[in-house]
Amino acid sequence: MAKWREAIAWCGFLFSTVLGVYNYGMLTIRIGLANEQLYWFYEFREMVKNGELPPKVGISEVQSYYASGTKQIHGSVLDQIVESVRADVISDIQEIENVRGRAVQND
Repeated sequence: MAKWREAIAWCGFLFSTVLGVYNYGMLTIRIGLANEQLYWFYEFREMVKNGELPPKVGISEVQSYYASGTKQIHGSVLDQIVESVRADVISDIQEIENVRGRAVQND
């Protein structure tokens, strides 16, 4: 009977270890995907700032680049971070557009 308990305990330990390694691996992948999304949001903003991309195209690109829940679990902390940065970058691009519009009007 003691051997069965020991075997069950080892199976539980092994299962927990495998599950932990799997979850860690998936988190690492999701963090990498989130990092890649943020990179491109900032890249689109820089392209607009440098005049390489019209603001409306930049906004469209940021809005449509892997919508919420496609690379991250919808509603997860990482998804919320990505969506918060997306909103901030869109706001930045709109501000760039507004400043350029005012500069043109003042000329």
